[in-house]
Amino acid sequence: MHTDILKVEGNMSRIAREIEKAPVAFPTETVYGLGAPVWREDLIKKVFEIKNRPQDNPLIVHVSSLELLRTCIDGEIPEVYHALIDAFWPGPLTLLFKKSKELPYSVTAGSEYVAIRMPDHKDTLRVIDHINQPLVGPSANKSSRPSPTTAQHVFDDLNGCLSLIIDGGACEKGIESTVVNGILDTPLLLRAGAISYEEIKEYLPRLEINRGTSTVDGTVSPGTRYKHYSPSATVIMITGTAEEIGSKLSIVGKLSTALSREISSNESKRAFGFLLPDSYKEYIKDEDTAYFLGEDAKTAAQRIFDGLRYLDRHVSVIYTAEISKNNEGRGVMDRLTKAATHFI
Repeated sequence: MHTDILKVEGNMSRIAREIEKAPVAFPTETVYGLGAPVWREDLIKKVFEIKNRPQDNPLIVHVSSLELLRTCIDGEIPEVYHALIDAFWPGPLTLLFKKSKELPYSVTAGSEYVAIRMPDHKDTLRVIDHINQPLVGPSANKSSRPSPTTAQHVFDDLNGCLSLIIDGGACEKGIESTVVNGILDTPLLLRAGAISYEEIKEYLPRLEINRGTSTVDGTVSPGTRYKHYSPSATVIMITGTAEEIGSKLSIVGKLSTALSREISSNESKRAFGFLLPDSYKEYIKDEDTAYFLGEDAKTAAQRIFDGLRYLDRHVSVIYTAEISKNNEGRGVMDRLTKAATHFI
């Protein structure tokens, strides 16, 4: 199958035709999604097939209006969500609702809840408005791989698997949406993301952080049950205080110089690379392969998946470092921790 990359402008008719025939990759402010109309179970099955996504992993539904939202839920919008929707939609906040009985089983993996958000990207909102249907939209990559934040990332993973990628530029936020179930007796943050726990708690004071992949009632959040965000390279996280991390980086840096190519199983790659905040630049030598995440957690969120993909092309082992979980840092650490296989 030939895969085209194109802009929305001047191509809406073609996009609308394609999306009724096969899954299409679309941009959002978080990561690129792999979209199919929510009522088309045949196309939703293709989304799972393209991604190699387990069937018991529920999907997030994307809407462009509250009218479309209401077609997917049972009853009215819960009052507890009114302030959150006013504050954060369109935006990277996914909310769990009691699902409409009409929704296909594959959207929710049999759960009584459906996860819904309104993306903050004009191109995708235009597409949803045009077809007048919500879109399911897990990340447009092979399951377990780092999420795509550019059209090129999608092409790298799914070239030949789909006919169309809508190019909406680089994603502004860079990590997935925050997922909240606010209609439980104790509201829960199910997945850390681009909106911080602290920001949401201002509107939902009783919000707590869920520590597992499902809640006490068995609810599973999209994107939490299975291995995620993992490059082919081995990812090692360096933990501790900033001083302890610096000391460990000094040792690792000496090893990387001595063994750079000797332990690499692929001669086209260096042995070691570094994915680090700017504050650790002093420990990295000019000849080292490194990708820096910026000076703050917000910038790190924008860069993390591009950094994992860049280093995966060039090195066999990626060293990264623990960062503060305050604000956007919680979402960044969630992704880094899931990508890592070793901790030192």
